[in-house]
Amino acid sequence: MNRDLKIGKRYRHFKLKYYRTIALYDSSIIGDGTLNTEEYRDYVVNVTDALTDEPVKVLVTKWELKDIPHQIIITDKKGVRLQGLYVLYTALYAPYQFYVRKVENFMSLTDKVKYPECSQEYRFEYADIWHPLTFK
Repeated sequence: MNRDLKIGKRYRHFKLKYYRTIALYDSSIIGDGTLNTEEYRDYVVNVTDALTDEPVKVLVTKWELKDIPHQIIITDKKGVRLQGLYVLYTALYAPYQFYVRKVENFMSLTDKVKYPECSQEYRFEYADIWHPLTFK
């Protein structure tokens, strides 16, 4: 199985819900520091950190054709940039929330100790075929 993260594709979570990856955030190409999100003039969306349930902000600095973000910055609620490699993704079920998660966690193995009944090998698996039961 190819474990490369695919942006703009569907993934099935081990709890059998579907998500779409939206963007990859790499803090190493942006740098450190704090942003004043009140003065930020581009698009801002509130997102939940999937591990901590803490609110974070995703700031999109430029837009290219077809509404694809050129660069994103993810900050905590105080405006401090998150450090590391993160994936931004959205649920494909109501209420269609946005989430961020470290890439290594997104691509990690399912915790078989915590979820022994789970048959899926990885936390998120690429789902190239849409399953009709996902519309429940």
